[in-house]
Amino acid sequence: MFRSLQTIGQLEPRATANVGPLMTREEAMARLRLKASHFSKVVNGKVKNLPPIPTIMIGRRMFFRLEALDQWIIDVEARRCKGAR
Repeated sequence: MFRSLQTIGQLEPRATANVGPLMTREEAMARLRLKASHFSKVVNGKVKNLPPIPTIMIGRRMFFRLEALDQWIIDVEARRCKGAR
């Protein structure tokens, strides 16, 4: 059931997805230039006409993928442009 430390090093590495850099809540807020209260509302999907920002929860800590945040910005921009027409 348990592997010895010697055999752990001999295991073949698993293919892992490249998730890119993770950002903290403060870094994501700074990137979007949002205050904490509004940022929390957007993350929780409580702002009308805005999709929630995708998050990664590790325990109680919340992280944001840089690529997901950039894609969220593009999606919001596309929604706004469609609505203007």
